[in-house]
Amino acid sequence: MDPNSIYSSRVVRSFEEDQAEILATLKNALAGKKLPAFKLINYFKGLPLTYAATLDAVEHGILDLDVQPQQAVAMAADHYTLIRCKLFPHDIAAHVQYVNVPRHAVSLSKLRFVEIMAERRSSVRLDLAHPTQAAFPFQGQDMHGRLSDISTGGAAINTDEYLDMPTGNETILRFLLPDPTQDKLLPLKVEAKLVHIEGHASPYSYRFAIHPEKLLEQQLSRYIFQRQIEIIRDLKDAAA
Repeated sequence: MDPNSIYSSRVVRSFEEDQAEILATLKNALAGKKLPAFKLINYFKGLPLTYAATLDAVEHGILDLDVQPQQAVAMAADHYTLIRCKLFPHDIAAHVQYVNVPRHAVSLSKLRFVEIMAERRSSVRLDLAHPTQAAFPFQGQDMHGRLSDISTGGAAINTDEYLDMPTGNETILRFLLPDPTQDKLLPLKVEAKLVHIEGHASPYSYRFAIHPEKLLEQQLSRYIFQRQIEIIRDLKDAAA
């Protein structure tokens, strides 16, 4: 999942000044043994992971930490993490510079204040294991693409072509949803409204708010539950 869809930068002074403040604050707290609870947040394939971490050192612009094994796997895959600590008025995004999964060790750099947009969502939005065929009409033509992630309240379709589709435009999404109980793809459709388009080059991600009827909402909920189990199993296997 694209980190840009998860958080947005929140510059207080400048990137350099904000990073210097973050590093100095953490280093002083660590030296004085006054570091409060320190948590890391990731959205691995859309699944939120929040675990406590131990800050071991702050040197030369780098944070060295001991982390939970499954979160180490997520960080190795996504190359970012989010930090939440009461020392700061905002959450912090960090680039994952180094990961040793067996030792649960990570090094972080490029620290900056952010707002976690994903926390505004009313439901969990997960990446599909394998994107499926999808389409939606606009100005008399069908736009074809691939369903990349889904929740009970939203969906993203990736396409190679850009359409000048205005935000708020209402349409009908048609897509194939994996049915974990019958091992097949279900053809579904749902009313949708465009929220925004991500990407400056192909592929473009069209993100929609959807309004499923009760039966479709149940089908989506069942798929999302099973997909969460798959993702958790994959994390445990990789961390073992």
